[in-house]
Amino acid sequence: MSDLNNDYYQHNAGTFFADTVGVDMTPLYWRFLLLLPEAAQVLDAGCGSGRDALAFRPLGLAQGVGRRA
Repeated sequence: MSDLNNDYYQHNAGTFFADTVGVDMTPLYWRFLLLLPEAAQVLDAGCGSGRDALAFRPLGLAQGVGRRA
């Protein structure tokens, strides 16, 4: 990660997490889920709080939740 990216992340990560972790995305989840083919999986790319992957985990869709690369 470049110094510029790292500095930006270090400065903004806490605020981003706090502002987005509790947002109710349920309406968007259902729109998304309707588009998935049967036996689909969803990969958590580690770009946020994990909120979305945790919502998909009980449905058997989330892969990579709680793992570190």
